[in-house]
Amino acid sequence: MRAERWAEAADAIAALGVADEATHTRLTLCRNLAALQAYRPAVYRAIAEAPENDCYSIIPAKGGVKTVALTQADARLVSLSGGNDPGASVQHIVGQLAPTIRAGQPICLAGIGDGYLLDWVAKNPPALPVGRPHAIVMIEPDARLVLACLMLHDYTGENGPIEQKRIRWYIGASACEDLKRDTLADVMLPFPTITARLGLQSKEIDARLAETMLEANRMKDRFIAEYAEYAKELTAEKLAELLGPNPPRKPRVLLMTTRFSTVLQFATRDSADAFRANGWDAHVLIEPSPHHAINRIAIAQAAAEFKPDVVFQLDHLRHEHGGVFPANVPFVCWIQDHLPNLTRIEAGQSITPRDFVLTNREHVYHKDYGYPLRQCIYLDKATRVPPMPASWDQDLHDLTFVSNCSREPKDLADQLVAKISNPIAANVIRRFADRTIERYDAGESLSTATEIREALSEIEREQGVELCKLVQMDQLMSAISHPFNDYLYRQQALRWATETAREMGLDIGLYGQGWEKNAEFAQFARGYAGYGEELEDLTRRTKINLQIVPFAATHQRLLDGLICGGFFLIREHAVNRIPAELTAFVEKHFDPSVQTTEHALRVISHQLREEFERLLGGYRRLIDVNDPVQRVRGFKERALAVKLPDLDEVCFSDRGSFRARVERFIQDRSARDAVMQTQRQFVMERFTYQAHIERIVDEMRDRIVGESTDEFCLPAKPQAA
Repeated sequence: MRAERWAEAADAIAALGVADEATHTRLTLCRNLAALQAYRPAVYRAIAEAPENDCYSIIPAKGGVKTVALTQADARLVSLSGGNDPGASVQHIVGQLAPTIRAGQPICLAGIGDGYLLDWVAKNPPALPVGRPHAIVMIEPDARLVLACLMLHDYTGENGPIEQKRIRWYIGASACEDLKRDTLADVMLPFPTITARLGLQSKEIDARLAETMLEANRMKDRFIAEYAEYAKELTAEKLAELLGPNPPRKPRVLLMTTRFSTVLQFATRDSADAFRANGWDAHVLIEPSPHHAINRIAIAQAAAEFKPDVVFQLDHLRHEHGGVFPANVPFVCWIQDHLPNLTRIEAGQSITPRDFVLTNREHVYHKDYGYPLRQCIYLDKATRVPPMPASWDQDLHDLTFVSNCSREPKDLADQLVAKISNPIAANVIRRFADRTIERYDAGESLSTATEIREALSEIEREQGVELCKLVQMDQLMSAISHPFNDYLYRQQALRWATETAREMGLDIGLYGQGWEKNAEFAQFARGYAGYGEELEDLTRRTKINLQIVPFAATHQRLLDGLICGGFFLIREHAVNRIPAELTAFVEKHFDPSVQTTEHALRVISHQLREEFERLLGGYRRLIDVNDPVQRVRGFKERALAVKLPDLDEVCFSDRGSFRARVERFIQDRSARDAVMQTQRQFVMERFTYQAHIERIVDEMRDRIVGESTDEFCLPAKPQAA
C-alpha cells in the first residue's frame, strides 16, 4: 500500500500472463485500487489509511466460488455469505427487493457483506422510465472488509460499481456521518427508501439513516415555515401590483421541471426566458445531474431561498407538493400531457382560487374532472424564437416528416386490445380496431373524438354491448385516440406522400424513432433529429415539410418549424377552421348583448341561419360544449381565434390534393418563402412564449383582483362532472 502505483502494478501483473489463483487475486485488487484512485479518491484514502486488521480472509463457498470469511475472537471462521452460498443469498435478497427495484426507489446496502450483492446491483440496473438511473447507497464502516471484497470481485469498468455515479460509496468509521453531511448539503441526492442489511453493523447504519432523515425533514419544515412567513405578504393587492404593468420591483417566478423529460425541460426553460423577457426574475429548479432527484426538501429549500411570487410547473398541481406552497401563492400548472394525476375528479377538487390551469381543453377538464372554469386559462402550444441565418439552401430533402409514430397498424391494434382486461370489451375493441384499419386502407379516416365515438358505438350496437358498463370510457377513448388512431391518421397521409414522391421522383426523409423497423416506411428512415438546432437546420433545408396530425395544426412541430423558417403542407382538419369561422361569424353578425347560443338562434336572420347552424354543428362535433356561442364569447384571447394565414394554399385532404400542392410548390421557392414569411409573422405575434406569458400574467392579475374575501377564504367548490 505504500507505493500506491496500482495501475502500473496491474499492468505488470497482467504482462506476466500467470493464471494461478494468487496472481488473479493480486491483479483484481490492483485494478480495483487503481479505479478507486481515479474515480473515488476519498474512498481510496479511507481504505489506504484504515488500521491493520487480519480478521478477514477468502474461503471456498458453494457453487465453486469464493467468499469472505470473518475470523472471530475464538478463531472460528464465519462466512459472510448466507449459508456459505453467495448465489442463493443474492437471489434471496434480490427477490425481497424486487418491488423496490422495479419502482426505481433508492436502496441502501447497509454493509458490503461478501460483496456479491453490490456486484449484482451494479450489473443489473432496472430499465426505469425516461432513462432515470437507479440510485444505490453503499455504507460500510469497516474499510478492511471492503479491501477483502476488492480481492474477490472485479468492480472496474463502466458496468462495475466503482465507475457508476448512481452508486454512492461511504466507507470507513465516518461513513454514516459523511452520508449525513452530503444529504443535508445536497438535498437532491436520492435518499434510500429501503435497507438491505448485509453487515455486522447494519442495525446501527439503519438507526443513523433514520436520524439523518429526521434531520432532513426538520430542515424541510424550517424551509416551509420561512417561505410561509414571506408568502403572508402576497395579498391580492400586492399581487395586483407585482403582476401589473409597473411593478414596484421585479416579480419572481419559480419554475420546476425535470431533466428526464426533454420536452418538459425545454418548455420550462423557454417559459423562464419568456418571464425574464417580460421583466421577471426566474429560477428554474431542475436536477443538476442524472444522479439527482427533485424532492419536497429541495422544492422547499428553493422556495425559502428564492421567495417566488408565482410558481410555475408543467403537468403537476399544487396539492402534489404536500403543503410546500401556501394557498395564497399563485400556482400555475401548464397541462401539456393528459396524465393520470390530472385527469381525475380529485385533481379538479384540489383547485383553489389561486391555482391557474393552462390548457386548450378547459371544457373537458371542467366537465369530466370538475376543474373550475374560472381557474382555467386557454393555452395551446408555444414556440421560442431561434437565431436565424441570413440565408440558407434547401438542398437536403424535397419532403420531410418528423414523428415517432412508427408502430405498424397490427401492432397498434394488439397493443390497444391488450389494455382491456374484460374479455367481452376486448372483443369489441378488437373488432373496432380491425374495422378502423380497414377504414384507413379504404381512404377514410377518423379525425375527431366524435367520429371515433360514433364508430365505436356502431360496433357496440352490432355486438349488443355497452362498453361504459365494462371499462373506464375516458381511459379507453384516450388510448384509442393516442396512439392507435393518431398513428393511423399520420401514416395514411405519409403513404400519400411516399407514393407521390415515387411518382414524381422526389426525395423524402422520414425522421424519428422506429421507422427503420416499419416494413412499409423503412426505406425512407433517416434516423433521429435532435430537438433544437439540428431539427431547425433540417426543417429549413427541406423544401416541403409535412404537418399531418389529427388535431389543431398549431402544434409544437408546426410552430417550431415556421419560426425557424420552414415551409409546411398541412393535412386538412376542421379544428383549423371551424372555431375561427364561428368566432368571426358571431363577432360580425351579433351585437355584444348576444352571449348565448339560445339568444343567437332567436335573433339570427333567416338568410344567415343555415350558415350559423352549419358552424354550430361543426363546432359541437369538435368540442363537446352545450353553448358554443357562450364559449367563443368567453374566449379572452381573440388573437388566437384566427385562422392560420394562407391555410387554403397549403392544406390537402387526400392523395390527389396532396400531389396538387406538391406540384404547385416543389419548384417554386419564392412561393414557398412568401407563405412561410406570412405564417412565421403570424406565429411571432401570437404563439411565442413571451407573448403567451404576457397574456397569462394579465389574466391571472384580473382574476386575482376579482377575488372576493369570502371566496378566497373558503375552499374551492368542485364542479360537477
